Amino acid sequence: MSTPSTITPEELHAHSEWLDSGGTAGVQLNKTNADLTGIDLTGRNLGNAVLVGTNFTNAKLVGTDFIAADLTHAILTGADADGAQFEGAELDEAVMNGTSLSGAEFNDASLISASLVGAKLQGAEFANADLTNADFTNANLDGADFENSSHDGIKLQGASMADTRGLVLH
Repeated sequence: MSTPSTITPEELHAHSEWLDSGGTAGVQLNKTNADLTGIDLTGRNLGNAVLVGTNFTNAKLVGTDFIAADLTHAILTGADADGAQFEGAELDEAVMNGTSLSGAEFNDASLISASLVGAKLQGAEFANADLTNADFTNANLDGADFENSSHDGIKLQGASMADTRGLVLH
């Protein structure tokens, strides 16, 4: 088991500078395969960060900006990410079992084969998202918006779906 890592204030500043400059200054945040278990990144801007395989188990990610970030194979099990922004993010094969994602925005994101078993996704937005083979077994999807999403092979056994919009099942 690896020792939990962190993201330093200097790394956050360099990433912010990189974002603000359009990539001409600062440094893009890259925490590929890092163990960030339990980290508190509430409200931080991690847009466009490279977080492939990163472990965010039990992390505090409320309102965190992951817009266009690469979270392929990331683990967010048990994290609190209510209101987090994942628009345009890559979350293919990510594991978000039991994660609190109420009001999170996944518009235009890719969640191919992602696992969201038992996740709390009340009011989440998945417009134009690719949810092919995503597993929402026992998830709370009440009030979630799936307008124009791709969801072939989606798994919804036991999911709560009151007032869900745009989910067309064949």
